[in-house]
Amino acid sequence: MTKLQILLNIFIVSIAVSILYFHNQPQSSQNKTTQEQTQTTQKEESKPNQKQDAKYSAKDVKKNSQTQSMPPTVEDGVYVLTDMNYQEFIQKHEYVLIELYAPWCGHCKQLAPEYAKAAQALANKNSTIVLAKVDATEQKKIAQLFKVQGFPTLKLVNNGDLNNLINFSARTEDKILASLEKKTEKHSLKVESQQQLDELKEKSEVMFVYFGNPEQEQTQWSVFKNAAQNYDDFIFAYIDNEEIRKNENAQNFRVVLYKQFDNKRDDFLSSRPFLNSNFKDFLENSSTPLLLKYNDRGIDKVFAKKNPALILFTNDLNSEVALIFRQAAEENKTKNNNVLFSVCQPGEEIHEKLSNYVGVDPLKIPNLILVNQQKDLDKYQFSQEFTKENILDFIVQFKQGKLKKYIKSQPIPEKNNENVVTLVGNTFEDMVIKSEKDVLVEFYAPWCGHCKKLEPIYEELARKLKDNSNLVLAKIDATNNEIAGIQINGYPSIKFYAKGKKKTPIDHEGNREEKDIIEFIKKHTTYPWVEPQQEEQKKEQQQEKKEDI
Repeated sequence: MTKLQILLNIFIVSIAVSILYFHNQPQSSQNKTTQEQTQTTQKEESKPNQKQDAKYSAKDVKKNSQTQSMPPTVEDGVYVLTDMNYQEFIQKHEYVLIELYAPWCGHCKQLAPEYAKAAQALANKNSTIVLAKVDATEQKKIAQLFKVQGFPTLKLVNNGDLNNLINFSARTEDKILASLEKKTEKHSLKVESQQQLDELKEKSEVMFVYFGNPEQEQTQWSVFKNAAQNYDDFIFAYIDNEEIRKNENAQNFRVVLYKQFDNKRDDFLSSRPFLNSNFKDFLENSSTPLLLKYNDRGIDKVFAKKNPALILFTNDLNSEVALIFRQAAEENKTKNNNVLFSVCQPGEEIHEKLSNYVGVDPLKIPNLILVNQQKDLDKYQFSQEFTKENILDFIVQFKQGKLKKYIKSQPIPEKNNENVVTLVGNTFEDMVIKSEKDVLVEFYAPWCGHCKKLEPIYEELARKLKDNSNLVLAKIDATNNEIAGIQINGYPSIKFYAKGKKKTPIDHEGNREEKDIIEFIKKHTTYPWVEPQQEEQKKEQQQEKKEDI
């Protein structure tokens, strides 16, 4: 036997002995070892990863929606999203139009069939755009994320980007489809020639033109694209042509605004950071005329911006007053002031409506009123000499809170000693709110038939209750007088202002007969009640007094 064979036999024997040894080990010992290894592995697997936990806490909404979600159901072609599945869904689709609704909302119910038809139309042509809806009364996380303030709210989401939601206002099938096309495909026109640009400038009231290559400047382009998708009233275009850029003297500008009013052109400097907030400020400020015309078209612009509005009532835009107003507007713009300057001319239906609303004589021309849209639509009357300096000082006084509110009011009555006290806008605060007495107020309209029917009942009631010295019955023409914080929805309206509770008047909602109103007053009065005496009792008492005399 060779030496090599001997070594090989020894190796084989040693392996056999090892196998025999392990085979004869107690089974429980092997199981115990295996169990210990398994438990160790399980403990390691269940041990929390601190980095992962921190990430989960910061993005719990996204994590939940991805790991615990059920696929959205479909109703009439519209996907139904929840707090748990929306995130995963919007990531899967390039464009998702989302309606946030409330089941009780009438406007939402009107939109529903139009929205469904638009969804079906998109599905029929295999569009990459899908429509979805969310019950915002149930899915609170989405409602908060989308900053829902009214119903329905529609937002377009692009590639799951929740930081740049696209506004959406269309409410019918055809307009929804047209708006989607503009916002997703045709948001910006490509201008190929100088002639094409000149034609667009001539026919567009407001046009924003991006000079550059969208593919090479994706960050800046995304800001411009987002604006184009959100503002339907303006034309957006782009030019990737150095010759045209040179012709337009736009070498130092990324975006140029062409418009049909004021200075005809504004430039967004290339040196200015191209951020959504900066470009939005430029867009909104530069696209707004120095003087907004308050007409059927301009009213939306005036009130949509929610800025304080200084409104000049004038019949001549070339008058000295109008020119002074324009000069004040030009200087005000340099101060980065958010006050809008607007003009309203007689001859248009909106002029009379606005005059009645702010409580000024429509025949008083010129007239200047400031409306604060940021706080209860408070109004302030300009009453100084009409100069540029005085107008600008008027704005400064408003900003500093030094102006006295203007209240629509009839003249204060010279005599007011009747059983029923007559109130006007300028006396309501003193005679009702500040009064130490209980006050019952009838809000009426001169043309109202029910008010005319109530008038003799109310007069007689006031006469009968004269013995209640801490009770006042009053009336006010609510169509010609303004009361802060009071919204009258029908005539007549009767409200009881109890002492110590004047800020929370109580509405009378029962019948308007004498006995019903008396019971209402008795229930809420804060003073000892004196029952009204019958006529016969009064006559007897008066007769007894005469006899005693």
